[in-house]
Formats: sequence, C-alpha cells, structure tokens
Amino acid sequence: MSETAHPGWDPTRLRQAREAAGLTQEDAAAELTALSEKQGFSPTLRATAEMIRRHERGHVYPGRRYRRAYMLRYGASAELLGFRGALPVPKDGDGVPAGSMASERNPGDDGQAMPADTGLEQLWTDGGLAAGWEEVTTPVERRRFLTLSGAALAFPVHEWLVADRTSDLHRIDAALAGHRVDSVLVADLTTRVDALRRMDDTLGGGAIHDLAVSELRLVVALIRHGRHGSVERAGLHAVAAELARLVGWTHLDTGNHGAAQRYWLVAVRAAHEAGQPAIAANVLRCMAGQERALGDPYSGIRLLRSAPTGAREAMSATERAVLAAMLARSYGDLGDRQAVQTANDQAYALIEEARPEQDPPWAYWIQPHAIAFSAGDALVSTGQAAEAVPHLWRAVGEVEGFPRDRILYLTRLGTAHVDTGEIDQAIEHGHEAIACAALLDSGSARANIRSLCQQIQATGHPAAADLTDHAWSVLATALV
Repeated sequence: MSETAHPGWDPTRLRQAREAAGLTQEDAAAELTALSEKQGFSPTLRATAEMIRRHERGHVYPGRRYRRAYMLRYGASAELLGFRGALPVPKDGDGVPAGSMASERNPGDDGQAMPADTGLEQLWTDGGLAAGWEEVTTPVERRRFLTLSGAALAFPVHEWLVADRTSDLHRIDAALAGHRVDSVLVADLTTRVDALRRMDDTLGGGAIHDLAVSELRLVVALIRHGRHGSVERAGLHAVAAELARLVGWTHLDTGNHGAAQRYWLVAVRAAHEAGQPAIAANVLRCMAGQERALGDPYSGIRLLRSAPTGAREAMSATERAVLAAMLARSYGDLGDRQAVQTANDQAYALIEEARPEQDPPWAYWIQPHAIAFSAGDALVSTGQAAEAVPHLWRAVGEVEGFPRDRILYLTRLGTAHVDTGEIDQAIEHGHEAIACAALLDSGSARANIRSLCQQIQATGHPAAADLTDHAWSVLATALV
C-alpha cells in the first residue's frame, strides 16, 4: 500500500470527512470535478468515484490536485484529512511536548525517516539552543526527516510568540582559540552571509549548500568557544539564524523538505536569542512557502499571520509587503478571490511605502517585480488568468539579476497564457525559461519548467515536442 511511501498518511480520514459531509463517493467525485472547474484548476480535475474509493482505502495517495480539491470541499487542512501525520503537543511535567521522539528513540542512521524536530524537543528551554546547534551542525547525510504540520508545526511558533523578549544578549582563528570576538569580525561574517545569499540567487541552492553549511559551523564554533560581549554575542546569533535560514532554503530548493524545516526551527530560536524578531518572521515566511508547496495553504496562512504578531513593530514596510504578497498566494490556493484582492492591494500599497534604507540586508530582493509576480500568481490560482497576465508581464519585465526568479515568473506567465489559450506565447516563455536555467542548480526551477512543459503538452500543440526537447538538451533531466 502507498502508506509506506507517505509516512503519517491516514486514508481513513478522507472517508470520515466525506461521510460527515453526507456524500456518497459518486457525489464527492461530481462535486470535486465541479469545484476544480469553478476554481480554475489547470488542467481541470476529472474526479471519479473509483479513484476516491482507492484514496479512501489507501491504495493510491491523492495527487496534488485531488488534495487541493479535498481541502477546499471539506474545509479542512492536510493534517485533518490525513495526508500528513502530526506529532502530539501537550506538555509533560518537564515542559517537553508529550510523545516527542528523542533522537535516541529514532533509528537515525539506518535510512528511516523521523520528524523534523527530532532531537530539538527542548529548543526553547534554557540551554536548548546549544543542543539545537549540535543537532543541525552534525553531519546527517544519511538521515531523512519528515515535515511537521498542523499542531506540531504550531508548537514552535507558539513558543516564539510567548518567549521572553529579553535576550541574553583579530580574527577567526584567534576567536576560536578563546580570544575576543569583536564587532569587526561580526561585520565581516555578516558580509559573507550576504555574499552567499546573492550566490544562491545566481547559482541555485544546490551550488551553495556546502558553503553555507561550512559557514554555519564556523559561526556556531565562535558562539561556543569565542569570548564576546552581549552585543557581539547577539550579532553572532543573528548571523547564525540567517545562515540556518539559508541552509534550510538550499534544502527546499533541492526538494529536501524535512531537512529544510529542521534548520528553520533552529533559525527561529536563534533569531530570538539575537533579539531580532524580524529575522524570525522571515523564517516563518519561508516555512509558509513550504506549506504551500506541500499542498497545505491553511498552515501557511497561520504562519504568515503569526509572523507580524511576533515581530511586532520591528518590520519595515518592505518586509510587511512580502508577507501580504505571500498571503495573497496562499489565499489563491484556496480559491478565495476576495481575500486575494485584499492581500494584493495591501502588498502593492506597502511596497509603495518602502524605504530601502530601513530594510534589513536580506530584503534586497523584495522589489516591485516580486510583488507583481505574487499578485499575478494568486490570480492564476483563482482562475483569473486574463487578469493575472499584466501583473506577470510587469514582473518579467522588471526582474534583473535573479535567474531563478525570472524562471519562476516566465513559467507562471506561460501557465497564464495556456489558460487563456495563447499557447504560442506560452511556448515562447518556456524556451526563454529553459535558456535561463542552463547554469542554475535549482530543483525548484527545473520543476517549474517541467510543469509548464507538461501543461503545453496537454494542449496537443505541435510545437510542444520541440519545447520538451529543448528542456532535455539544456537541463539533462526528465521532464515528462
């Protein structure tokens, strides 16, 4: 049965949700098909009673369109519908989530998967961050991690929101030997992080992963063994938080979702230690994007709403703009057109208020083109492809120096043109996206190109085969 390939999957939840809605399997198939047409699924879902029966019996794991339709029809999250398991979160007498799985109770080195917070259960206790650094900076190449969802994912976010806001707040070799870490060294490390971010933009997560991990281990060593005052210590934790976020991003970009989430859990804790709630809020934004990719926009929306609450007044207009833009995309996944419009309007208004001098270094990429893309992406998701095209054209026309983003913009614009029947335009965008990907080691970029190729193939256009051949020749990856 397919449960073995999807740990935590509980197919009985789907049957229970259908029966609670008073539907037969035939009724459910008809309603899911109609819902996908109304919401503008591309391609439209053609649900059948037989496939629903196979889903409910655990013979076939629901594909992404089915999962999205089920969540929309039953008004429930991926966790509640049994697509992903969750860890229990009530606390025992020691303040550790009851039922949490400590690392010694997981066969961590034999290839079996474990929850992303394995070994991190006491992250928010005194001394817990040191143990967290030990966990994420120890090589774990043979260990696979399952993502958290629902209540299990909400637990560390809650810990951040209620945590005490008071943080206990010449060169690398000398610092590691016990000499003082000074402000110059912290500034140098901060500059190196910025260089890694920009390398990721140009080369992709796969290309810079090892560099980012090595840099993180270095900074953690400085935190542990260097001598520093409260200001320098806070600065080191801020650098470490951003590096952990970046390492998590490289994992996400190459499809390793469990490892990405693991680094992000520690990054939130480190940002709190640094007294930098805006960094933590940005990590939650990344986690929300992951939830969307995993087909659970409900969890993504909860994370995005928590981010400004936890950051309080520490976020610039630019940072708040990107959160609004992400909300628009998540509401788009749910087909909520009114919420999409509200979030899009807010994102555009905030980016107009932006003052670059007030922004943190990582926010350099949040420019009007990013907001325009998010607006268009959300509109495509709600079946408003024609309305989306001007936003996506603006994004493509304004983006420079971000090849992965350009590929994303081009492929989504291609999808909009497929939906409006302008297949020649979609093919043109596909070829341009493939050319951009030639020197980029990014699994997400390849996945976006693959998706567009498949959509164009489904139209039967005679030039679809040439597009796929181009993708094969440039990317050397399976696209069909």
